[in-house]
Amino acid sequence: MSPSIKQVTEPALITNRPAPLDQLKLEEYTGNYYSQEVDSKLTISLQDEQLIITPYSKDIFVLVPKSVDSFRILNSKVIVDFDRQDGKHHRVTLYNSEGQKCFIFEVIG
Repeated sequence: MSPSIKQVTEPALITNRPAPLDQLKLEEYTGNYYSQEVDSKLTISLQDEQLIITPYSKDIFVLVPKSVDSFRILNSKVIVDFDRQDGKHHRVTLYNSEGQKCFIFEVIG
């Protein structure tokens, strides 16, 4: 049984307004990803009309769209970027609050 979250909203600053993405577009980002460098998995899924990321710790983090293929974890400065290959997402890169690349996860399954 998956954990439940309430739909979360936060004030959108004019310079930091979430990019509009429809439900079908959000589904493109869902899947299971694996990082060899940290031997860890994460899941990106759609719940309560929001894109969420669940790392190995089973915590749930809401992703706020910044632009196409780029998101920010709600209430943090962590950036989650998706890379495409042949029109499909195949890699997720996480950047820390200083903009440094931290982890790369490849799509699995």
